[in-house]
Amino acid sequence: MKTTARISLFLVASLLVIRSEAGDITGRITLSGNPPPERKIVSLDAAIAARHPDGLTTCHYQVGAGSDLRNVLVYIRGDFEGRTFEPPRAPVVLDHVDGLFQPFVLGVQVGQPLQLRCSDKTICSFLAVSKANPGFAISPIGDVVSRTFTKPEVAVRFKCDLHPWNYAYVGVFAHPFFTVTDQNGRYTIGAVPSGRYTLEIFHPKAGTAAREVVVATEKLVADFSLTPK
Repeated sequence: MKTTARISLFLVASLLVIRSEAGDITGRITLSGNPPPERKIVSLDAAIAARHPDGLTTCHYQVGAGSDLRNVLVYIRGDFEGRTFEPPRAPVVLDHVDGLFQPFVLGVQVGQPLQLRCSDKTICSFLAVSKANPGFAISPIGDVVSRTFTKPEVAVRFKCDLHPWNYAYVGVFAHPFFTVTDQNGRYTIGAVPSGRYTLEIFHPKAGTAAREVVVATEKLVADFSLTPK
């Protein structure tokens, strides 16, 4: 067998071994009980008010059919025995759209760019309140500003001094094993290395929950339920 063929077979076998030692975590997160009413925003500048003829409210609890809870950060807590993970070059975007930060909850890796935008062209500010990372305040009017974080943290809170109802929450992780629930309360964290972990969830209003999980080669289902506060 030629050397090139041996190397190719070795690489294929290695990839199969790597893939066999990883599994997916998937599940659904629901809200047990009725959420409190959202706060109606009564003090709006003309530009934002024009986009909301029926009024603007906060969007803290976004609950779908079957009590499915959106905007829940799901992640594996802790490290991976000294392993390091290269951060993606593609940025994650936190935008100001029609008077609200969007999305309400998101996640980034340490070192991954977080782009801050004000797409609705209104005057807004991004004030990052953090315990583990340096805080900052910027106003990206007509521009896009990027920032990165150096330490894991759940979660960095963003607020706008000009729109005091406006908040967003950014989870920062040293690994790529995190996600946010969709409009159906569903999530999937793919290709998690086999092992025993603590799976944790975070919602800015409903709080946190955690459970021990064992990831093998098959898909692991882990559902949670949170109570409104």
